[in-house]
Amino acid sequence: MPPEASNPGANLPAPMPALALPTPLSAASAAPPPITALTAAAAPASTVYPLPEYLREQLNDLAAWREILEKEESRDRKVFYLLKLLALPSAAFATLFTFLKIELAGQITAATAALAIAIDTFYPAGRKATAASNAVYELAQLQHDIKDWWIAGRLDRKDPDKVGKEIMTRISDHKTRLTRSLRDAAKLA
Repeated sequence: MPPEASNPGANLPAPMPALALPTPLSAASAAPPPITALTAAAAPASTVYPLPEYLREQLNDLAAWREILEKEESRDRKVFYLLKLLALPSAAFATLFTFLKIELAGQITAATAALAIAIDTFYPAGRKATAASNAVYELAQLQHDIKDWWIAGRLDRKDPDKVGKEIMTRISDHKTRLTRSLRDAAKLA
């Protein structure tokens, strides 16, 4: 084996010398440019085209709805897994107790499993949690889209009132669809 193969770093070139950074000529040249030098073209579009008050209210309403749905989703998800974690071992123990001829314990655990399954049937927490989770995602996307639609409409030099009306129509359509999907998920099986 050649000596270079035992030391892979032996063939690397020497490191480059560090570059010396130039020092500023004066304190004035080191200072950043004044804020007045920034133009509207350099500012983000959201500050150039601020949202009207009624769209900001819609964003706040959607954020509040999203928070409520996040709480409901968390609660329903916990109920869903609690019922599953209660039903599965209860059914397994009911089978074991029946096999071991311990009838009372088998009946109690079988009743517990049946009760957990019945509650899950009449209160579809898993389906509600999934619908709420999807709605939370869609509301977050809608909040983002509202800002994008506004900026795009203003950059296209459309009338602000017309852009606002189009956005309000889209928001209404989204709310109706989300409400319908949440209501359908909450219906009894």
